[in-house]
Amino acid sequence: MINYSVSDTSGYIGYRLYENGEVLEELSALEGGSDELPGTNTFASRLRDLRREDITNVYRFTREFLVDQDAFDPGIDFAYFLGRWRQDVPAGERHRIVNPGFTFMMPDGSSLVSIPPIERIDYLALVEPRET
Repeated sequence: MINYSVSDTSGYIGYRLYENGEVLEELSALEGGSDELPGTNTFASRLRDLRREDITNVYRFTREFLVDQDAFDPGIDFAYFLGRWRQDVPAGERHRIVNPGFTFMMPDGSSLVSIPPIERIDYLALVEPRET
C-alpha cells in the first residue's frame, strides 16, 4: 500500500510504502527545505541505500517512484479531455476529445511533458429526471 500526499499550498510532497503493515520507504519534503520542522525533508528506505541529500528533485523522484510501483495517477478530470468543465459543455452536442498531456515545470526552467497512454474514454452523465 502507498500513502501519498501533496499540497501545492504548502509545497509539500511525501509518500510511505507499506508491506504487511510495515513501512518500507518514506519520503517527506517541504519546498524551500525547512529542516527546522520535524518530519519534513526526510527520506528513509529499507529497499535502497539512498539518503535525502541524494534526491535533487523530490517531484521527479516521487513521480518515478509512483511509476515504478505502477501506481501513478495523473489526476485526469473532465476538463483535461475537453478543455473546459462539464457545466460549460452544452448537453447533446458533439465534442472533440484530446489527450494533451501534462506539462511539468522543473526548477531549472525546463519542462517535461507526460502524455498518459489512454486507449478508451467512456463518459456517463447522470441528470435529474424532469417532472412532467
